[in-house]
Amino acid sequence: MTLETHGEHNERTAKLAAEQADGTLEVPGRFIPSPTTRRWLYAVAVAVVPLLVTLGAVTPDVAGHVLTIAGAVFGLAVPALAVANTPK
Repeated sequence: MTLETHGEHNERTAKLAAEQADGTLEVPGRFIPSPTTRRWLYAVAVAVVPLLVTLGAVTPDVAGHVLTIAGAVFGLAVPALAVANTPK
């Protein structure tokens, strides 16, 4: 095991911060690793599901379950937190 120098640590930290800031930081082990893609897909689901309820394609109960599953799959639990806590 080798220890990284202070400069190497700062360089790695700066690179991760830049990737998070521009939305390119990928989280390993996630079904959809890109936060930008997850945020976009969740936004689509949040827009489409109420439309399906309005058209009578699904019931409000089913819609709630669909959004819960979408939140779990995309790694976002609450719509307000999804927008606030994913990199832009």
